[in-house]
Amino acid sequence: MAAEGVDSTMTIATAGRAAVGKTTLVLALQRGRPAADGTACESTIGVETASVLVKSGGQNHRMSVFDTSGEERFMSTTQAFLRERDAYLLVYSLADLGSIRDIHEKWVPACVECAPERAVFVVVGNKLDLVPTEPDERPELLTEALAKMQERVLELTSSMATAPLFLETSAVRGDRLAELPGEVVRAVLGTRRDLGLPMRTGRVDHPSHVTLESGSGPSAYCCS
Repeated sequence: MAAEGVDSTMTIATAGRAAVGKTTLVLALQRGRPAADGTACESTIGVETASVLVKSGGQNHRMSVFDTSGEERFMSTTQAFLRERDAYLLVYSLADLGSIRDIHEKWVPACVECAPERAVFVVVGNKLDLVPTEPDERPELLTEALAKMQERVLELTSSMATAPLFLETSAVRGDRLAELPGEVVRAVLGTRRDLGLPMRTGRVDHPSHVTLESGSGPSAYCCS
């Protein structure tokens, strides 16, 4: 077993429009419980990092997560933190049709450009607590937007070794929250095994926060 009782390590980057709940989702995964208290998160300015420990298959795995800003003014620098990751968490809000469209028009193309063949794409619909859980109870516009997004993501990631994963959750209510890290770990390890790549066991060192240079102005107090 590797140092600190960790059998493997992997790097993950989040991507998605501001205010879809990326940071809230990462914090919920790190704490192992939903953000039921509704704790507000400042909009990410730069890149925040977090370490998430996951037990899967009787082993311990460490996910080093780079939580990137969804603001357009940081896009060029954010791309530097999307390079060569083991997995990408592409997050949209089920209550925001524009954020769904952004997944296939903006964020998946940006990640594919930086991604190695082994990368796993995990598309996460957050804020399930704000829409009907059953698909047949949802507005037609939402159903159509999701279908189009999934179709385009499958096309855009066809060069990857593993097909993308799609799931919905609520970082506040906790729907499927416990399943998400295990899904990521199994997909990453399975892809590396299929490609004949060794498991990474070394510690991933990174600062807890990286500030990106951009125009001045205060950050909005919301979740991103």
